[in-house]
Order: sequence, then C-alpha cells, then structure tokens
Amino acid sequence: MFLAQEKFPIFLILENFTITPLKLTMPSRLSSTAFQDLSLILLAVALPWSLAAMQIALGLVVLAHFLDCRKQGSALIRWNRLYWPLGLYLGLRLLSVIFAPRPLYSLRAFWSTDWIVFLVPVLVSLRWGGRRLQRFLTVLLFSSALAGAYGVFQALSGLDWFGHAPLTPMGSFYRAIGGYNFYLTFAGNQLLAFALGLGFFLLPESWPLPRGWLGAVLAILFLSLLGTFARSVWLAMAGLCLLALWLTRSRGLRRVLPAGILLAAGLIWLVPELRLRLFSIFDPALNENRLNLWHTAWRMIKAHPFLGIGPGMFNEVFEQYRVPGFYDATGHAHNDYFNTALNSGIPALLAWLAIWALWFYRGIHGWQSPDRTQLERAVLLGCLLGMAGILIAAFFQCYYTDLENNIFWWLIYSLGAVAQARISAARPSTA
Repeated sequence: MFLAQEKFPIFLILENFTITPLKLTMPSRLSSTAFQDLSLILLAVALPWSLAAMQIALGLVVLAHFLDCRKQGSALIRWNRLYWPLGLYLGLRLLSVIFAPRPLYSLRAFWSTDWIVFLVPVLVSLRWGGRRLQRFLTVLLFSSALAGAYGVFQALSGLDWFGHAPLTPMGSFYRAIGGYNFYLTFAGNQLLAFALGLGFFLLPESWPLPRGWLGAVLAILFLSLLGTFARSVWLAMAGLCLLALWLTRSRGLRRVLPAGILLAAGLIWLVPELRLRLFSIFDPALNENRLNLWHTAWRMIKAHPFLGIGPGMFNEVFEQYRVPGFYDATGHAHNDYFNTALNSGIPALLAWLAIWALWFYRGIHGWQSPDRTQLERAVLLGCLLGMAGILIAAFFQCYYTDLENNIFWWLIYSLGAVAQARISAARPSTA
C-alpha cells in the first residue's frame, strides 16, 4: 500500500488517476513503482515539447522519488565522486554572484540557469532498473521523433499550430522550432535525442523493438535537424558520428556513414538554402556578429578574469566592452565557454570543464569495460555521443543558458552517471 493514509497539502491530487481540487492522497492502488514509472513517462513525453511540462514532470519525478525513499527507508541521495567538480562549479558561481555589481539580479540569473544542477544527485539516485531505463529512453526517442516530424512539417509549410512567433523564412523554407519557441532550442534537444538513438542503433540488441523503427526515428531526427538550419548542430552531428566510429569501430557504421554522408550531400546540393547555409560557415563576412561578440566577450574576460562580470550582466556592461562592428543580437556571447568565463570567471570555467572531463573519463572507462551489459553500453554510448555533440555545438552558440536544453543536457549527464555506476548495481526496480 502506497502511503494510503498520508496526505500532502497540494492544490491538485491524483486520486486513482482522477483530478479533484482537494489534497494529494496517494491511492492505495498506485504503488511507489507505478508512480515513479508514470512520472518518468511524463518526463520522457514532455521533454521534446514544452518547458512548462518538463518542469512539472521533473517535480513529479522528485516527489515520487521522495515518497519511494520514505517508504523504503532509504537515502534520498547516494554519493558519487562526480559531484566534487559539480560542487566546486556551483560554489564559484555563487561567489561570482556575491561580488557582482547587482547581486540579487545575478542570483536570479544564476538560479534560472543552474537550478537543475541541484537535482542531478536525485536523478542519479532514482531506482533505474534496466527495464525502467529502457522504457524511458524508448518513449523519449519516439516523442522526439514526433516533435521532429512536426518540425519537418514546419520547415516545409511555415505553419506553427502552437501559435508561437512567426517562423523565420529561409528562402523557400522556414526554420523549424518544434514545440518550443526558438529554432536553436529545438535544434539542441533534437541533437541530444539523435545521439541517444544512435547509441541504440549501433547496439541493437539493447533496443526492445525492431531496428527498423529506430532507423525511422533517426531519419526523422536527422531531417528535423536540417530543418532548423542551425549550423552549430550540423557540425556537432558530424563530430559525434566520428566519435561513434572511433568508439565502436563498427563495420555497420562504416557502411551506414558513407550512405548518410551521400544523403546529406545530395540534399545540400539539391536544396540551395541548405547549401548556402553550410557554406556560410566558412565565410567570415557572414559571421561578423558572432566574431564581434567573441571579441567583446574576450575583453570582458580580460577585465574580470577571476570572478567575471556577474551572471546575467552581459547586456548591462555590453557597451563598455563592445568592439566596433555589426551586431544583430547581443544577449550573450554565442559561445558557452566564453559565456561561463565572462559571467563567473576563468576558475568557474575550469570547474565547468572539469565536470565534463571527469564524466567523460569515467564514461569511456565504463564503455571499454568488458563486463558491461548491452543496455549499459548503449546508454553509455548514446550519452557520450550526446555530451560530445552538445559541447561541440556550445563552441558556436549558448545552449547551456537555454533552460530547455540545459535540462536535457543534465539528464544526459545523469543517465551517463547511472550507466557508469552500473545499472544492474543500482537499487533494483521491480518495473
């Protein structure tokens, strides 16, 4: 019985799957395992579509974990050595907040970006049994594919049924935004989903459905990424595919990769908009805004190397450090590495890099371990590819400060940490 007599004073309640405006009474027929499964499925469905929905689902995941730990008498969080650089990074960020020109303003900016980091130990400590993790990732990939199909429709038609801002024209096409309100947000999360799917595709024994379904999911995700016209994720896709080839030495990938390259080259050759967008990567004149922002960011870093200018202060001090030239956007540095250093200082950037370095070290070590199950290897591979991809894309755009991307980013980190610590060694799930 799942805490049948316990009541929690929240506004809406789940009472045998019906909503009533009273108190939250956990019904006896809803077990702790079922509540956790339901909350994770909601998160998997919501993540590719809506920031509000994914935050609500995250809240339910945390609540389900808290109630499960209370019932089992177990710890809410289990320690992991990966948390050392996390703590250092958060400490340095808070230090930059304290010494910022407007501390309360910087605190809000810090919290709006990094609150998800405080939930990482909870996500890693969930009862991720093998079947539960497999089910979660399957739903996530199909939900991402559905969002991708909608994005392809947007790119072709210019229509957005959710009524966001008008889609940006790209010649005869439009920049896909999916269920979000910005094409780069959509591109970042589709990239992470593509990487997870590629991990399963290269290790099909871990995938619960016929491989053809996964091939269709990857094809839709690939087309949706093209439909964003986001050059940073195009470069990231190329990079993660090369990493996959190096990690797996897969003969199948060696056969598929040339076909994918030919398909992409054919689309780029046949579609002038894609061709012009790709070639613009190599034309400095078409990247003047980004280059000017990088130079401006470097000026800020040189002036405030230790604690930065303070989180959220980029626009406030922009005119003081701007280099002459053209700008079409001045919200951030268009580079997550510069953005972290200028906001919170070079030590915070080094701590941020240490987070990924330690995670990659343990992830690659786990991938090379011969006693891993196929599911563990597929999750590790997908997470390694996803993290590599988003870190490549972060050289050319600020994805970390976009909360939709940041939540998915840290979810990838958390799932990788779970697989590194052995899914089979985690607290067993009866799912």
